Amino acid sequence: MTKAKAHQAIGEYFSEFSELERELGEAVKVVLGLEGDEAANLVVDLLRYPRTKASLVKGAAQIATKKKDGSEISTEWKERADKTLGDILTHNEACRDYLAHSHLEPQEDGSVKVTRRSKEKSQNWKLQPKIDEARRLTERLRGIRAELSELKVEVGKIHFASTAWHPRLYLEPAQDQTQGPLVLRGED
Repeated sequence: MTKAKAHQAIGEYFSEFSELERELGEAVKVVLGLEGDEAANLVVDLLRYPRTKASLVKGAAQIATKKKDGSEISTEWKERADKTLGDILTHNEACRDYLAHSHLEPQEDGSVKVTRRSKEKSQNWKLQPKIDEARRLTERLRGIRAELSELKVEVGKIHFASTAWHPRLYLEPAQDQTQGPLVLRGED
């Protein structure tokens, strides 16, 4: 084997995750009632992070109680949606974020040596199971998105993100105000 297999696996993983993130964006459009709206892609882009998008969709599934036709939502669907979105959030943090913010060294056996920059701790990862998981999550999310379009969701009641950020809370002003600050000073 050569390092080419590892390079290919890195590319395949990020390609599969990008499909999962695209599907999250489509689910966001459904939740916000933006399908077909010319501003829909802008809104999805402004949400920026997969975690934010998944949290929004998960929050919508949690608060929805009825379908648009007035019928009840099954508890099985709500549990499946909650589990799927929870699994996506876990995968994003444990895999995508970890890979995206680590030093990656392709190995001759096709694995990837992953070194977290902040910890300098290395692990060898076989990426195929993570690729397969991203695919499964995408398929599960597609099913949930199809059912989301039938739900009545009161958007203002979705609790998915904190809006408590304020520049006075931090010692150093963030360079990019869309990014979180590095040093927390504490609340006034």
